[in-house]
Amino acid sequence: EMTVIPTYGIAVGDRMFLHYMSVSHWGPPGRWDLGRSGFAYSDDDGETWTYDADAVWPGDSNFGQVAMEEFEGHIYVWGIPGGRYGGVQLARVVPENLLDFDAWEYWSDGTWIPDISQAGQVIPPNVGELCVRWNSYYEKWIMMYLNDPAGLIELRTADSITGPWSDPMIAAR
Repeated sequence: EMTVIPTYGIAVGDRMFLHYMSVSHWGPPGRWDLGRSGFAYSDDDGETWTYDADAVWPGDSNFGQVAMEEFEGHIYVWGIPGGRYGGVQLARVVPENLLDFDAWEYWSDGTWIPDISQAGQVIPPNVGELCVRWNSYYEKWIMMYLNDPAGLIELRTADSITGPWSDPMIAAR
């Protein structure tokens, strides 16, 4: 393990959850390998953190880096693998089961399934440094990310949390 880096956080009740990635190898710029990713939690406002050894995805999963939003009774997690060259997959879980990976569902071809290996992509590569939020003014989901090989920050929108997502628009060069 070279380092552990937080990628997103969320609170459920009084408990804080932090998603992290564990980098096992730094490659060329924009590329790195993960040993695992998962969740740590804090019950004392972030003073101390506990890694949950069971709430872990393998390093080659598509949930090495994430964006999370709580919406309509679920926590939705958009995930990309380690590095900046993967596609986006979508998962969800009810908040009280966040650390129970057997309770998670993954979006695939218009339906929620329990098998991570069958999860489909909602955005094709190249996605890095992902962020997703609901925008109440536009009444749309907004996704922004780095398209590293193109040197662009791209923006996409969707009416539904599951997509379909618009074609990318250039937000910054």
